[in-house]
Amino acid sequence: MSLESSEFSTTDSIEKTPEEKAFTSHHPFVTLMMLCAGPLVFSMAATFHDFMDLFFVGKGYGQAGVAVVGMGALVRFVIVGFAAFAASSVVVKVSSLIAQNRYEDSAQLVVDLIRVAMVSDIILPIVFYFTIKDLLLFIQTPLSIIVLTEEYLFPVLFLMPIISVFNILCGTLLGEARANTCGLFQISALITSLFIADPILIFVFKVKIKYLTLAYFCGQVVFGSILLILYFSGFFSVKPKLSMFLKPFGKEIGNALYLTIPYFVGLFSSVFPPMVYMRYTNMAAEAAGNKEHVAAIMSAVIKPYNLIASLSIGFMTGLIPAGSFCYSAKLFKRTMQLCYYSIPVPLLTKILIVPIMIIKPSIIMKLWLSDPDTLKLCDKLVPFSFYTAFLQPFSEACNAMIMVTKRGILASIPPIARSLSLIAGTFLMYHYYGNRPEKIVFASVIEGVGSFLGAVACGMVPITEILKKADEEEKNEKYTVLY
Repeated sequence: MSLESSEFSTTDSIEKTPEEKAFTSHHPFVTLMMLCAGPLVFSMAATFHDFMDLFFVGKGYGQAGVAVVGMGALVRFVIVGFAAFAASSVVVKVSSLIAQNRYEDSAQLVVDLIRVAMVSDIILPIVFYFTIKDLLLFIQTPLSIIVLTEEYLFPVLFLMPIISVFNILCGTLLGEARANTCGLFQISALITSLFIADPILIFVFKVKIKYLTLAYFCGQVVFGSILLILYFSGFFSVKPKLSMFLKPFGKEIGNALYLTIPYFVGLFSSVFPPMVYMRYTNMAAEAAGNKEHVAAIMSAVIKPYNLIASLSIGFMTGLIPAGSFCYSAKLFKRTMQLCYYSIPVPLLTKILIVPIMIIKPSIIMKLWLSDPDTLKLCDKLVPFSFYTAFLQPFSEACNAMIMVTKRGILASIPPIARSLSLIAGTFLMYHYYGNRPEKIVFASVIEGVGSFLGAVACGMVPITEILKKADEEEKNEKYTVLY
């Protein structure tokens, strides 16, 4: 069957909007590939960016600089996560409103989210200013570099408004089915930071390390400003206006903020449980007398893990806007088809890459580690982090379908299940194997299984509903053909 088969076309006598054409005119697999191309490249580029950024820091500032940036990265992730919270709901809401031909409401929503973000970006920097040191102490940052790490993180607080606007407008682009344009802006921002700002500040001007955060976010400042000008100039389908800042909040803002609940739960589950896991793994390693080796492995394994995870997340990017549009347009059969076709490619990438990390991970880990004893220990510790990687595409698809149907509270349950699984697994393994780090890492397997079961259990609620509506839709189509 051709990927442009008429079976998947909704073409009729009514002229379609550009968004409707992008979301419904192609085979579901083609639609997903078109929508995920830009974000997928960006997701992989972001992973590469973090690796190269640390590489440049190491060359310019040595081991001390790597320690400062490495320890500050987790706290930076938290700060940026709060700044980008609105982007998590704008994709769903904009695509849904466009499906209902409510372009004016979508424009007002974008303005309202920017207003909310600006208020939070005044309050949160004050909170973080007084809590950064406590966060650094909690993750066991060496006392010798705490002051430098604080100075490195402070500029992020003043950049939060730009980070917020950039992420909101990129999310709006995805909601308009402009995935490639979104990817272009995101990748351009990364390239500007990594290959222009970083080398100039580090090797030409040789600035103090506390100014390197400016290089990290330089691209978002530049391209966020350009994107802001383009949107408020009416360049895209959603056309926010400056006058909308003077209007009362629209009726969609409440639901948009409600849909950010799973984002915050996910942010928490991505930060606190891994910190607990790392803490107890290092404690077990210290008891076993190989803390230095284990700490190096646990720091390095994040790189291939994030790369593999970025492939799944990148491929799933197209499911939420396309699924949300089709669900709102009552195209339930196509909504389920999009769900089905979102799984094979991410699953294939796992099948091709993950076995290496399970059978002989030291082959890959040599990119970052060189000590023979550390590499030997890799083959015992690293595989546990990848045993459940094959379940991730199914979990991500279920989570996406929950968001498509706008069930904010329900979408919060899978990340909670994931967090509780990792924390419980860590405490359980540490209780029985307090001096064997190779046993503690089994907690990551418990995390993967818990995350999968939570996602599938919750995902079956919207999937069952959509399947029933898809059956009714098919019956109505047959009735229309007969009569």
